[in-house]
Amino acid sequence: MGAYNGLGYEKDVVFIPQQMTLYAQHLGADSHTLPDGTTTTKYILTRNLLPSDNYESEDYLNVSVSDTSEALVIDQRFYWWEDVVGDMYLLGDFVPKARFGIAGDGTNAIYLTKVAFSIEALDSGGTYSVVGSKTITFSTPRSTSSSAFDVFDVMGIIKAGFQRFRMYKDFVLRVRAWGYVAAGTGNMRLYFSRGEDATYVIVNYEEG
Repeated sequence: MGAYNGLGYEKDVVFIPQQMTLYAQHLGADSHTLPDGTTTTKYILTRNLLPSDNYESEDYLNVSVSDTSEALVIDQRFYWWEDVVGDMYLLGDFVPKARFGIAGDGTNAIYLTKVAFSIEALDSGGTYSVVGSKTITFSTPRSTSSSAFDVFDVMGIIKAGFQRFRMYKDFVLRVRAWGYVAAGTGNMRLYFSRGEDATYVIVNYEEG
C-alpha cells in the first residue's frame, strides 16, 4: 500500500478524489445556526440549489461605492449548513466562482480591481482558520459608466495542500472584491441567485 498524506491506496494506482459543488444561496425566511450555537446566518453553502421561487430569499448583495481610490467593497461569507459526521480530508484543490455586477451613475465609471476567495473553517469559539486563499488582481480593471449593470463571472483555483477538516466545524467560502469610482457614486453586486449557480465552490475531498 502507498499513502497520500495518510490515505491508503494501491501502489501504481491513480488516486482520484471525490468532488462536490457547494452553491452559495440566501436561505430566505429560515436561518442556519453557526457552531457557537447562538449566531445565525441566512448565507449558506448547499449541495442542492434552493427553489427558484424560495420565499424571502435574496438574489444578490448590493453595495454603494463612492471611494475614488481602491477600497474593499464586498466582504461576504457563506457557510455549509450540513453537519459532517466524522472527519473529512480536503485534498487541496478548490475552484471557487463568483458572479459580480457593476454599474456607474450614467456619467462616471466604476472599477472592479481585484477579487479574493478564501476557504475557511469556523469552530465553536468563533475562530476562522484559513484553509487556502487566492487573490486575483486584474491587469485591466473591469469598468463601466453605464447605470445598467455589467454582469460577469470570476473564477479561481486555490491550491491549499492536504487538510483534515474536523467534525463540528463549519466549512466557509469567503468572497471579497475591491473597487472604486472615478467620481460620483456607483454600485457593485455579488450574485447568489436562488436556483442558480451564480456563486459556488468545487471541493475535492476524501472521507476520513
